[in-house]
Amino acid sequence: RVDGKRTDVEQRYSVTYRMPEQRLSLSVEIDLTTGQSLSSASYTYGFRYRPIDRLAVFFKWDNHDNVEIGIAADLLKYFVGAQTGFDGEGEYRGTSLYGGYTVMGR
Repeated sequence: RVDGKRTDVEQRYSVTYRMPEQRLSLSVEIDLTTGQSLSSASYTYGFRYRPIDRLAVFFKWDNHDNVEIGIAADLLKYFVGAQTGFDGEGEYRGTSLYGGYTVMGR
């Protein structure tokens, strides 16, 4: 409860299957809000391919016909990437650039 009012709970479930050679992975995510049935949930499907080590291209789409395409590079301690999205009518939704640093050893 927030300020005495009942709030909804949002839940996300996801599963990814990575092929044995670890170049291709397929995923699905399900987003639910309190009281929502599986048939009315939001589903996002993903396809990720690594043509060479440390480089990945991906494609995601959802049950609202939104799509995202992107590329990501793993530079050991650093990572960079970009993704672009379009809505169900093909309208451009924007591009995101990202990067980061990790302290985890490899």
